[in-house]
Amino acid sequence: MRSHISILAAFLAVVSIPAYTQVPKRISYQGLLTTSMGTPAATGSYTLQFELYDSSSGGSSLWTETDTGVSVQQGTLAVILGKVTTLDLGFNKTYYLQVTATAGPGISSPVTFSPRSELTSAPYALRADTAEYAKASPAGGGGPYLPLAGGTMTGAVTSTGDPPITMGKGNFGSGNTNTGTNSFVAGQGNTVSSHRSVISGGLYNLIAIPDCGSAGICAGTISGGAYNLASGNSSTVGGGHRNRARGAFSVVSGGGSEFVADSNAAKGNWSSIGGGKANLASNTASRIGGGSYNRASGAYSTVAGGGGATVTDSNSALGEASTIGGGRSNLVNGSFSTISGGSSNSASFSGSTVGGGLGNTANSGQATVSGGFGNTASGANATVGGGRVNTGDGYEATVGGGHFNFASGSHATVGGGEYNRARGAYSSVSGGGGATAADSNSATGDYSTVGGGHSNKASATSASVGGGYGNTSSGFGSTIGGGQSNTASADRTTIAGGIVNSASGFASVVGGGLADTAGGSYSAVPGGGFNAATGNYSLAAGYSAKARHLGSFVWADSGTAGFSSTAANQFLIRASGGVGIGTSSPTAALEVAGNAKITGNAKITGNLGVGTISPTSRLSVDGSTATTVTMLTVSDTLNETHSVVACNAISGSMTVTLPSFPFCPGRRYIIKKTDPSPNTITVDGDGTQLIDGALTYVLSTVYQYVEVVASPSVGKWLIIGNN
Repeated sequence: MRSHISILAAFLAVVSIPAYTQVPKRISYQGLLTTSMGTPAATGSYTLQFELYDSSSGGSSLWTETDTGVSVQQGTLAVILGKVTTLDLGFNKTYYLQVTATAGPGISSPVTFSPRSELTSAPYALRADTAEYAKASPAGGGGPYLPLAGGTMTGAVTSTGDPPITMGKGNFGSGNTNTGTNSFVAGQGNTVSSHRSVISGGLYNLIAIPDCGSAGICAGTISGGAYNLASGNSSTVGGGHRNRARGAFSVVSGGGSEFVADSNAAKGNWSSIGGGKANLASNTASRIGGGSYNRASGAYSTVAGGGGATVTDSNSALGEASTIGGGRSNLVNGSFSTISGGSSNSASFSGSTVGGGLGNTANSGQATVSGGFGNTASGANATVGGGRVNTGDGYEATVGGGHFNFASGSHATVGGGEYNRARGAYSSVSGGGGATAADSNSATGDYSTVGGGHSNKASATSASVGGGYGNTSSGFGSTIGGGQSNTASADRTTIAGGIVNSASGFASVVGGGLADTAGGSYSAVPGGGFNAATGNYSLAAGYSAKARHLGSFVWADSGTAGFSSTAANQFLIRASGGVGIGTSSPTAALEVAGNAKITGNAKITGNLGVGTISPTSRLSVDGSTATTVTMLTVSDTLNETHSVVACNAISGSMTVTLPSFPFCPGRRYIIKKTDPSPNTITVDGDGTQLIDGALTYVLSTVYQYVEVVASPSVGKWLIIGNN
């Protein structure tokens, strides 16, 4: 086994100070035994010899004892030295402990472990038992006690513990006064006039408790310092200078200064001051952590610290359960209100909060200002996140930040920006604004919204302006997406953007452009410039198009002259480059590339070319034409849907009547008999119209026909072909 021991710890057993006690002097000792390989010694029972020397090597043993049956677990051991042989050394110099194993697992001959271990400071407390000033009780004394130089202990009381401990009324130092029962005073010029009180030291401290409660305990404490006062039942001053603990169970830990004005004072019952100077905790369980000139005058109020060089820098927590975290010149006079820090902030209503910053005010119930400068949350449950000179005045209103923003409507919100106003209930301005009040975005309608930009206004219920500049949405549910100087003045109108556009008809729409107007109900201007859709359900597009009538559609090209509707339900197109259908390069006012069908009336004031782009007549057809052929087997009256009429009279004679109304000059019909029967087909002018001067024209043979055309003169048909 390797001769080595490690000292883990050495402790002094509890030893009484008085000389008359017979408590054994012992040292608690722990060590580690290792093998030559450095591993812990085998577990088992050992016989160990302990010796004390006054040198680390050599010399003569001053004390020795042998302990048998010492239990070693994985090399560790723990013994109490002095149990076998009394430790009667003076412990007035350095001692070294030597350990020798005389028996145990693997021990065949004594093994001395090296080096010797130096004793630490704890055992030297044993010297108190032999101190030169320890004396026995004088003859005639009231029991054993310990008189110390410069002090007295009287009225001794001996406890019945093991060992018994003698206590009594003490007065140690110079110039002290102790008139309390079972009280203790030390230091210089200190005075204790209350029972069971203690002044541990210091200068000119005073414990004077006029009301010790129903139990008469008093029990004031001053640990030290100078000119401190503990006058509350069970009050405490830890130290410092000129501090005052006046409330029952109050505490001043320290601080103050040599000047009376710097005194910390804990006046409230259970109040406390951690330190600093000129602090005052004046109500029940009020608390000041430190700082200077702070005031915690509300019950259960707290000022953690801060304050400043003068009383004007004071943090004041006046409300019940109010809190100030720090900073200076902060004022909380609302119950359950909080200011975390900053300067010159105020939380003046129940549950209000200021997080920090400078000059902020939360003066309504549960209102909050998180920080910033000069902000005010004056509506109940209102919030200002930060920024500068913002105001949340409405119930549960919110201003996120920015500058000079104002949310005065119930549940209104201003996200940020500058000079913005949300005055309507549930209104919102996300941001924007500008450097002056004239740049303000304003949401004054209930549920109205302004997204951003500047000088925009949403003044009606549920109105909205997305952004831009100088836009006004004043109709219920009206919307402006952006742009400049646009106005949506009727209910449920929309302007997507552009400049100086107006939507003044109910549910009208302007897509954009310049100076466009949608004045009719449900009217629309997709864009362009200077267009006007003033008829209900009308549409105007392009440039200077005017859809002035009900249901009119006017599309104008870039020509500067106005192009207007002249009647309801018109579809008008002005396209100086031509209208192409199926072609992107029209060569005429209207060019259709492909088939075209007209089922109603149509008017073309110029020449019409079919299959040709150069018509030489009103109608020029380059190619074949087709017309409608109608088969009749019974009498019938012709109209605009007939052209060529083939008649089969096999079943009997029949009459084909020409139309008399409406008047249709120029209309042509070809009427032909297709059957070989002797039955006739009579072409009748409706009894009032003449056919080449006759009232009727008769077809009696197969394949006989007549072609007639309506004369420009009313009531006349002209025969232009027959056989």
